[in-house]
Order: sequence, then C-alpha cells, then structure tokens
Amino acid sequence: MIRSELEDALSELRRILAQAITTATYNGEVSPNGQAAKNAAIRSSTPIQKVHQVVQRSIYHELISLGLSADIWPPIGRTSPELKVSGLLKSKDQDVAVTVDPHVKEVLSSGVMAGTIDPVGFHATNRALVVGVRSQLSSVEKNFDTLAERAFAETLNLRLRCPDITLGEVYLLPLNEFDDAALKTNRVGFKRNKINLLKFAKFFNAITESSTGANPAEIYEYNATALIVADFSSPQVRILWTPEEVEAEFDKITADAVSPILPSQFTKRIAEHYDNKINPSSAKD
Repeated sequence: MIRSELEDALSELRRILAQAITTATYNGEVSPNGQAAKNAAIRSSTPIQKVHQVVQRSIYHELISLGLSADIWPPIGRTSPELKVSGLLKSKDQDVAVTVDPHVKEVLSSGVMAGTIDPVGFHATNRALVVGVRSQLSSVEKNFDTLAERAFAETLNLRLRCPDITLGEVYLLPLNEFDDAALKTNRVGFKRNKINLLKFAKFFNAITESSTGANPAEIYEYNATALIVADFSSPQVRILWTPEEVEAEFDKITADAVSPILPSQFTKRIAEHYDNKINPSSAKD
C-alpha cells in the first residue's frame, strides 16, 4: 500500500465522521447526538469503503506486477458487487476477493449449508485470495474479545471447507480512540490515553503465518495481516508507518511486536504468498 493514498483515504473517512458528529446528521437522517450519527455512518460502511478501495487497488496492482492475471471484486473503482464466498458454516460477501479460475456454480451437499447454491464453486474458492478490512474506532478495549473471536472464526469457516484459500486481514485502529462523551455533545474529541497496541499486536501475530510458513495444523492462521494505527486528531490523518514511528508513540517492545504486521509491507506479503500458491514454480528457494 502507498502511504499517501491510505492517509488521504483515512482523512476522507475522518471528514465523513466529523461531519456526522458535529451536525448529528448522516445521510439526511437526524440522530439524537453526534455519537449516534457517527455510529450510523459506520454502520453504512461508506467511511471504511475508502480503505477497502486502497487495499483493493494495491493488491490488484501488486498481482499485475508479479505477472498474475486475476479477477478482483469489487471491480477496481467500484464498491460493488462484492464476491460471495462460501465456507463450512456460512456464505459471506467479502471486502476484497481475487480469483484466477472460472466460477462454476454448485449446490452444496453437506453440513449446515446443504442445499444452498455456491456461485463460485469449490475449485475457484480453494484457489482464491480473500481479504477482510475492518475497524474499531471507539470502545476499543471493550470490543477486543469480539474482534478476536470474529477474526479467528473467519479463517476457520473458510479453511475448513477450502484449505488452500489465501486469507488476509487489515484492521484499522485509532492511536487515541474517539471520546464518546465529546461525541454526545456533537464535538469531535479523543481520549487522552493511547490504545493498548501491544495487546492487539500480540493477537494478530498469533493468528498470522510466520515467515517460515504455516503449520498445517494451524488452519486459523491468516497468510498476512496488517494493523493500521491512525492518528485522527487532525483533519489530515497520520499513520504509524514504520517501527520507529511506533516506538516514538509507544515503546520499543510494542514497535518490535507491530513491525511484522505494519501496513507498509502487507500488499507485498499477501500478493507474493498468493502468487507462490497459484504458481508454485515461481516460489523462491
């Protein structure tokens, strides 16, 4: 991903949220206060779509640079349609999805999905690349367990049906989370204390394939993840892009923990893994 593109996308995300907060209105609907309007904006998915598009374009261009011809959903420059991918327990529209094989519609024959239609088919899904893009901008600590359970479940749902699928996760966090008390009075405000970034880094490292390769028994692992830590305190959002920038805000222990999952190398990591999976002969010794 390109830093300037991502920071511009996050600045637009911040503008949308700030307007909702200060007017207590989103998309023409008046809310009781700025916090409720901010939540309405987030539920619409419009703000996070700005990040989706940066991730989408970055992955697509990285795959092209590797010489891999692929289809991507949503198509470049659009926010829909998303590709519905079927796992063991459920089918879900994916934030970013790439396939290299023809889609062959099939009727699932076993488990809780028996009798439902998979529009993509097992073969194309098993050789797909799927990336989730998610965020938590307030009540970060309160929602940590839910985040962890969902991230863990996403891989299991897909890999228990399609063990060779390539999976990635991009997660957006604030350096200082939005202050609900300020939002309730229609003011854009942030809590004084920074988030517990080390806790998030330890979790994402635990569910991310190591540089030496995945353990086949650990099917819950993503092939690559990224933590985007953004400072929303000014209209032009700043991202913690390097270990040095993380250390300046936190400490060296946190910087070392976050280093393998910084967004600066996410696209390269996931694209190279996917290329090596699809074209084994291209993998470096």
